[in-house]
Amino acid sequence: MNKLGLSHLEKWLTNAQNNAFPRKQDQDCLDACICLLVGMLMAMNKDCLFVGNMDTGYMVVPYDETLYQEIIDRCGNSNPKRYPVDWIAQFKIA
Repeated sequence: MNKLGLSHLEKWLTNAQNNAFPRKQDQDCLDACICLLVGMLMAMNKDCLFVGNMDTGYMVVPYDETLYQEIIDRCGNSNPKRYPVDWIAQFKIA
């Protein structure tokens, strides 16, 4: 992160990891960090996941095989049942 000038962000994330009682402001900062990371990965043509749908809301997160499988499992265990093909898409900007 130092190469990118983001050393202060690394420190904040380390502190946030140990915060047992995050405030809304802390959660908003974490959301912003995820957005920054996704934007950087997309600019580097890396895979991301689109999770959710246009009707109820969605988010884009960095692709990770373990996360992908966990979301598939959660779809199968949800009530009502969700079908992964309707809720998860792996993509990258070409």
